[in-house]
Amino acid sequence: MEYDVIVVGAGPAGATAARECASRGLKVLLLDKARFPRDKPCGGGVNVRTARLMPFDLSPVVERTVRQVEFRALSGRSFVKSSDDPLCYMTQRHRLDAFLLNKATQAGAHLVERFQARSLERGRDRVAIKADGAGFRGRVLVIADGVNGTTATLAGIKVEHQIGAALEINLPLGTADRPRSAHRLVIFALRIKGGYGWLFPRADHINVGVCGWKTAGPQLRFTLREILHGLGRNETEGWGCQGYRLPVRRPDGPLVDGNAVLVGDAAGMVEPFSGDGIYGAVWSGKAAALAISEFFYGTEPDLNGYARAVAAELGASNAFSQQLHDLAQFSPDQFLLLVEKAPRVWRAIRRVMRGDESFIEIRRRHETWGLITDLVSDGIRVWPMLARRAGIPDPLPPVRFWKGRWAKRSSVATGGN
Repeated sequence: MEYDVIVVGAGPAGATAARECASRGLKVLLLDKARFPRDKPCGGGVNVRTARLMPFDLSPVVERTVRQVEFRALSGRSFVKSSDDPLCYMTQRHRLDAFLLNKATQAGAHLVERFQARSLERGRDRVAIKADGAGFRGRVLVIADGVNGTTATLAGIKVEHQIGAALEINLPLGTADRPRSAHRLVIFALRIKGGYGWLFPRADHINVGVCGWKTAGPQLRFTLREILHGLGRNETEGWGCQGYRLPVRRPDGPLVDGNAVLVGDAAGMVEPFSGDGIYGAVWSGKAAALAISEFFYGTEPDLNGYARAVAAELGASNAFSQQLHDLAQFSPDQFLLLVEKAPRVWRAIRRVMRGDESFIEIRRRHETWGLITDLVSDGIRVWPMLARRAGIPDPLPPVRFWKGRWAKRSSVATGGN
């Protein structure tokens, strides 16, 4: 059977792309190797800015609505920041992903589960994908099978991301957890560079996790145990302890290759500052679908409008997010002190979480502070000693102030992933 669009991967990115394409009248095939509902390791926080991207209410899968964030510094100091309006919705990925998938099939996408692609052939305007005993053909390919997917490789597309690592565990609600579980999440500063720890409330349990650069992987379990000990808990109480990878896109990472586009984790759409991947998944799925529909209906000659949209909006915002990540990792306690004592900093974080502004909009509105951030972040990436303190294992080149041989020297001095 012939399709206009073949989407491989039915997570938030693939389901969104399939739903948006189908709603525009395109014939869509959605493939996934799993059978839904299926679980996926993830903190399960959907911030309000992500929810605003969706043309429907998420309340059927929301378990808690967060209005407070508790920050815990390395020194042990903690403080709470509040919002009158919701900041984040807590869900579980097996529920959220099944919900989004159902929206895609309701829009007209045809779903085939338990399909593990074995081969893929592409021409200028054709795609043929095969598994054991089954095969399908289409014109455009959407690669949405995540950071561990094989579809990009089968399609002849080389993808390299900066890789983070995360480890999480679920725990039953304890007596101390219940008062805050309805409305507060907790963020822990860590001695592991490149990440943070979290406590996310769910309906009947809490999710506790840690993340950092891939090089910090061996430390994650020890650090998670430290956090649990500080909470008066231990891992023998929990279930679902599992690790996963967090892909952050490099500036030159592929987005469009002929008649193929990459979205979500397959494209490295994790936002560097928070490690959130769901916003980038939904945003990229929508942007890719728009470019695909414009191509099919003749308003654009190719799919490159998707790459331009990423560069202008999500890419630019994530670049500034990466700079903020550098600053926060360079001195976590001092960064948290800014969050605690400078009302403008918390207001900016709150506005980003709610989708009132993007990172790049905040940077443009505060031009002087944006230039200072450029200068300091670039300094961290240029001088190896500063890069090591910030825990940058494989630095991206500086953005504005230093380039060329300094960027290369920094990369050589600090080493690769």
